[in-house]
Amino acid sequence: MIRSNLAVALTCALAFVTGASGLRAQTATPRASPTGRLQGVVWDSTRTAPLAGGIVQMVRPDGLSAPRATQTDSVGRFRVDSLLPGVWVVGVLHPRLDTLALDELMQPVDVQGRGTTQLAMAVPSAFTLSRQICRSDPADSTGYLTGQLRRADGNRATISGVVRVEWVELSLVDGRLDRQVSAVEARASDAGRFLICGVPMNTTARARAWSGDDSTGVIDVELQEAGIARVDFHIGRTSYVRQLLDSAASVNDSTAVVVLRRGTGRVRGTVNDDLGQPIENAVLSVPGSGQSQRTSATGRFDLTGLATGTQLVDIRAIGFEPLRLPVQIFEGDSLERAFALSKVAKLATVEVRAARARLLGQEMIDFEQRRKVGLGRYFGPEDLNALNPLRMGVLFERLPGMRVVQDGMYGDRILMLGTGFSQYCSPDIWLDGFRISNDGTLDFVIPPYQLRAVEVYSRAGSIPAQYQTTSGCGVIVLWSGPREVPGEKKR
Repeated sequence: MIRSNLAVALTCALAFVTGASGLRAQTATPRASPTGRLQGVVWDSTRTAPLAGGIVQMVRPDGLSAPRATQTDSVGRFRVDSLLPGVWVVGVLHPRLDTLALDELMQPVDVQGRGTTQLAMAVPSAFTLSRQICRSDPADSTGYLTGQLRRADGNRATISGVVRVEWVELSLVDGRLDRQVSAVEARASDAGRFLICGVPMNTTARARAWSGDDSTGVIDVELQEAGIARVDFHIGRTSYVRQLLDSAASVNDSTAVVVLRRGTGRVRGTVNDDLGQPIENAVLSVPGSGQSQRTSATGRFDLTGLATGTQLVDIRAIGFEPLRLPVQIFEGDSLERAFALSKVAKLATVEVRAARARLLGQEMIDFEQRRKVGLGRYFGPEDLNALNPLRMGVLFERLPGMRVVQDGMYGDRILMLGTGFSQYCSPDIWLDGFRISNDGTLDFVIPPYQLRAVEVYSRAGSIPAQYQTTSGCGVIVLWSGPREVPGEKKR
């Protein structure tokens, strides 16, 4: 956190002026001192916008005048009249400063008598803040995540723990686009405060926190604006339940067992559209809990058995944009939640042309050749446009011999009945020529809207040589990129 010498001066001055009123009463104020006016503006450089609604406080370090306070207007302006001339310390308080991990914004100003003194104050740019708060190299272009941990029960006291942030990094390897999940962990102080530096700006990350055996869910964090974000986590009591995917499987088979997070938490309420009309059969789930439910005809739902604390709720309905947002679930909480979904804009039908594969690249030429042979199951660009899957699991749960389950902290894990297997196993997954993990993170690594084509092979003899399995199970091959050729005709 940033705390300058001015902050100490302001604190001491406030303590002197407000805590020693008897002494201040004995301090003589010059009878004939002229007064001046301070007029200023507060600017937020991280948003390139004025800082509206900020509390502006002013004190004199010498204690010759009582503290003064005002508020910035909609364009960040403020004005204080009848000020004794001399040096004042001006401080600004605003929730935005907490988000940026700034304790205060302060600046001294020498107020002149019989006139107006102008003052311009500014929240530093995101680049400057990152350099100051993270003490990083001036050439570094990363941002940071900050916040506080609290208990989800009792008096919501602060708690120490660990916070982990993950994001996808893209790089070129042998001429191919490689996607890797990077992660940083940081320990929160006894006061629950944490700071995680090194997170790329303009990215979407995932974060979760834990203390001992108790953990929050994994939530989405947007760092689009200035590469800085604040997230406050509540950690509740968590029970871990091991569940067999197949009654005939062995508990020692890691591919046949999922670990689910449960508790005494509850989320209930309604799901409506933009016009306030209830949505029937919307599916609500909490990733990692194995708990899901469809809404009734009146749009109502009541999810129970959830771990308390900060959890992610996933809401999906046919014809509507999916909604994923964090909720705070407290012990004994009976509050109602109201969620609103927006309708999906209809996609125009694509007219498939012979030159499409050639124009989309060599990968699509190879894909079309394998699709003609027909040794697997295939989703081409036109299939994906027609299906418009809201999540990756939608593609696979419709295929015979495949299963989609929630697992661990994240989301869907893809399973299939591979060659020689009487039970479900975990297939290898390849993305753009690189093997990736099948650990429930697929939607994070490659969102469905970025998919260009999909290949599924469940039999060993059908798997292309370059994608041979190391697990003995099947193989899923994914291709990312545009589904449409620039200038392609639509109808």
